[in-house]
Amino acid sequence: MPKLSATEPYIHPECEITNTQFGRYVEIGKGTRLLNSIIDDYSYCDRYTDIANANVGKFANIASFSRIGPTDHPKHLASLHHFLYRSGCKLFKLPTHQV
Repeated sequence: MPKLSATEPYIHPECEITNTQFGRYVEIGKGTRLLNSIIDDYSYCDRYTDIANANVGKFANIASFSRIGPTDHPKHLASLHHFLYRSGCKLFKLPTHQV
């Protein structure tokens, strides 16, 4: 079992961490991806967790292979399910993206 620290998070190998802040006594599991997030005191995540644009509070324990945080879903629709925006559904008119 790793020795946790009040000053540095314990980060296992193969993690990708971008623009993330850590509290005290934090552990990040192997292969985890963290993007634009805050992991507060005494929290940990297990292997291969994907956390983006999230604020994880104190004393949180996140299971392996979990995915947390808002993604590129169109939040103005009645549902965030793929059938509304990937299948060509005509129920809602989606804005087109110009390049």
